[in-house]
Amino acid sequence: MRHERPTTECNDPFKPYQSRCRLFVYKLAECEGRAWFRDMLDDRFEQHCGAKVVEIAPGKFEILGHGWMESRYVHLWKPD
Repeated sequence: MRHERPTTECNDPFKPYQSRCRLFVYKLAECEGRAWFRDMLDDRFEQHCGAKVVEIAPGKFEILGHGWMESRYVHLWKPD
């Protein structure tokens, strides 16, 4: 399931692979946009309600995620 930004993807927790909830980050591998590198960011939380790249400060990007099953929590991923 793709979200509004092509750099995030998450799995629907209500499908049979619910125990495999994963959040992927994609990076452009070539200028033409035909090839992408995929890295798994996290496999602990489902992100059914979405994950979004946000700019916290000028030039500082982080990913916010919100799940269906743990709806009272918002997850934040910071670059290393």
